[in-house]
Amino acid sequence: MKNIAKTFIFATAFVAACASFSTANAGYLGENLQVQPEPASTPAVSPVEDIPVLIIRFNQEHIYFQSPLKKVVSEVKSAKADANYEVRLVLPAASQNVSSQNNDRNLLLVIAELNKLGITSSRISSDMIYSDTVQNQEIRVFVK
Repeated sequence: MKNIAKTFIFATAFVAACASFSTANAGYLGENLQVQPEPASTPAVSPVEDIPVLIIRFNQEHIYFQSPLKKVVSEVKSAKADANYEVRLVLPAASQNVSSQNNDRNLLLVIAELNKLGITSSRISSDMIYSDTVQNQEIRVFVK
């Protein structure tokens, strides 16, 4: 797990600094997609499974997330080959009344990349929340 934490730190910095986005034909949107508000207060200590292994911030037009995602998946596979993944789309609360196709597009691209990396759709769940703590769309990848 220490290697996964190191990868998370690297991947977060890498994704935040990069500025390109590959467009893949994504054909999967989890049927478990749910919209739920983020709790008003976050506990001081989160359980380990609530800490994302990767945060992809869509704060620019183009984001390179494939390489950090590949590195995280590789680390997770070596630690737990049958791990399940949760892909959580986090949107700014201010955008709650605004519909955007980019929301689904970015989520689909991350899920499609996980599929390319050998993670089957049955091992991927997805959901969506609104949060006051984010300024731009984020996708958080969790390992269960």
